[in-house]
Amino acid sequence: MSEAGYLLIKEELEDSLYNANTDEIAATTQRIQNPIHYERTLYTKENTARSPSFSTRWTSIDYEIENELPCPLCHQWYSKANFSRHAKNHSTTTKELLESNTDIVYEMINERKPNT
Repeated sequence: MSEAGYLLIKEELEDSLYNANTDEIAATTQRIQNPIHYERTLYTKENTARSPSFSTRWTSIDYEIENELPCPLCHQWYSKANFSRHAKNHSTTTKELLESNTDIVYEMINERKPNT
């Protein structure tokens, strides 16, 4: 800080001395190491993510109509968001409930499907 104040005072008194000092500082503060990556290098990210179609995770999309899923044991439709909780009332999982009773499930789906 004191050196900066000194240089400011010197600038007002002797302009040439200040310019000589700042040129010297500029010459010694240049980049010492060459850049590791050159600015013109193009970077491409390889897409290593898997496509969602190859997922092994089970989903209930095949059984869903209007964001609801059929319960083959109750013969009623429940919200997709709450269906897992409902399946627990039958002491089973959503997957087991829907896949173990496919004929009833598809019968309920066909009854509810809009005629197109």
